[in-house]
Amino acid sequence: MQRCMWNTDRAKRRVRGLGLALVATLASVSCEDKPTNLVTGPGTPTVASRRVIGVAELTFRDINTVNITATATLAKNIADLETLRSTPGAQGNLGVIQVQPLVSSMFTNSPPDSAPQRFLRATFGLRNSPPDSIVFDALRENLSFVLAGTALTLPNSPIRLVEGTAASKALAAQLTPTGLVGINGDGKLFTVDSDVLQSLTDAQLSATAVPIGASRLFPFAFPVKRPVSATFDGVVTVGFRLPVATLPEDDPTSISVLFLIVDDTGATPH
Repeated sequence: MQRCMWNTDRAKRRVRGLGLALVATLASVSCEDKPTNLVTGPGTPTVASRRVIGVAELTFRDINTVNITATATLAKNIADLETLRSTPGAQGNLGVIQVQPLVSSMFTNSPPDSAPQRFLRATFGLRNSPPDSIVFDALRENLSFVLAGTALTLPNSPIRLVEGTAASKALAAQLTPTGLVGINGDGKLFTVDSDVLQSLTDAQLSATAVPIGASRLFPFAFPVKRPVSATFDGVVTVGFRLPVATLPEDDPTSISVLFLIVDDTGATPH
């Protein structure tokens, strides 16, 4: 299997013509012999003071079935997250926000001119905790989930865990982000919402204080949007695209990815 790595230059290009089984996806991977492009929203976030308020690990399970699920564990810092991971049944300890899974889905696409791809999507509702927190200031949209790597993620990636066979890790290393996409009746991909994923500039990355334990940031962020319903204070959608294995037993069964939760407005500490 060819070796691939997360590429920050090619990832900033836009792919057009993507296409009703909804999916949002995460970060850009390009292989050495076949560049992979990234669907991004119009424009990029403005540079501001970017303060990390916590970390998150998002995990997709049973990703090859209709029973796919997605969960998120939030922690104050990377060390706490690793402690939570090693404690069965432990709950996140980030007291600023809470998350609730809303939708998770998977579909595959087999275009005639390229290899089959699997698309994963997860949407979470977020609430302020306590209610008077200014993380979700009504006057601005300031929170985003930024992909991050540590010494324990797969090399050059934010992937913390892959379950399956030995071949599964090589497939997971080709994880690719897009905006929210779907597939129409003709089997063609199209973009449903490109704004669920943003490309970050070098200046924005430099303005983010990398916490202890994080070895690098990747230039991709999933912004928390203001919801139409009053049920939640914010909603974030993330997901993945990755190759389908030639042998079904080589497909990953679970994948988890690490994020920094970033406030990009210089809000007063809470």
